[in-house]
Amino acid sequence: MKLIEAVVYGSLLGGAYAVIGIGMSLTLGVMEVMNIAHGEIILLSSYLAYQLLLLLGMDPLLSAIPLSLFLLTLGFFLQKYCLSRALKYSVEMFVITTLAISTILENVYLLIWSPMQKALITGYLLWSCEVGGIKVPFVFLLDFFVSIAVLVTLREFLKKTYLGMAIRASSEDWKIAQLMGINTDNIRALTLGLAFLTAGIAGVLIGLTYPFSPSIGKSYMVIAFGIVVLGGLGSMIGTFIGGLIIGLVQVLTATFFDPAWQLFASYLVIFIILALRPKGVLGR
Repeated sequence: MKLIEAVVYGSLLGGAYAVIGIGMSLTLGVMEVMNIAHGEIILLSSYLAYQLLLLLGMDPLLSAIPLSLFLLTLGFFLQKYCLSRALKYSVEMFVITTLAISTILENVYLLIWSPMQKALITGYLLWSCEVGGIKVPFVFLLDFFVSIAVLVTLREFLKKTYLGMAIRASSEDWKIAQLMGINTDNIRALTLGLAFLTAGIAGVLIGLTYPFSPSIGKSYMVIAFGIVVLGGLGSMIGTFIGGLIIGLVQVLTATFFDPAWQLFASYLVIFIILALRPKGVLGR
């Protein structure tokens, strides 16, 4: 029974991790660069949701809507008017710039919210549902089903809208996309905006599930990269599978060994998959 509970919890938690990974998958798959500040953007959403809850009593699930739109706008303009210049200079300069943003944000969180852990405390954190005779915290179910909704919505957007098809075309070949009349600068900006939007949703979900502190952003970034590695770059289903694998590894490690070994076990699995299958489970 203990094993079954761990598998159920890990699978449900993997849903939230999939949302963490999808933003990294977008930036790597479309822009072919890594956003080192991805984890800090997730934390930005967690902290802003915390502040809205503290000052206005706004439920985190409700605040996820304006926060996601705010981060979409922030990502778009940050890429269009700042990071685009670094990217035109070199990929390395883009990475260094996002590393600088990551460091700045981490220190801002320390100054404003202190090093102490925070959490998004709501009444439904105490709710639980029975699944196959196993009591599952409501927030785990919330993580899972919201992640599915986000992944399906994003998949349909990329497949059936003009902007989505422009993003996909640009990910295949930037030069050909430009010859087809696509404004690739705007597409890059939109891509980072969408990555920020999904990071915003992930920040609220993770904030509801676990306490957070300024130093945890780097771990989220590594987890996001690991999910992309596990699932395969450019695969929405692969990203979901990667999230499930990380969620299962962490919960099983915490259940049968020691919670302190969760991140180490995740990194070990990422290393093994990267060594055996560099393209991931469903990579293109």
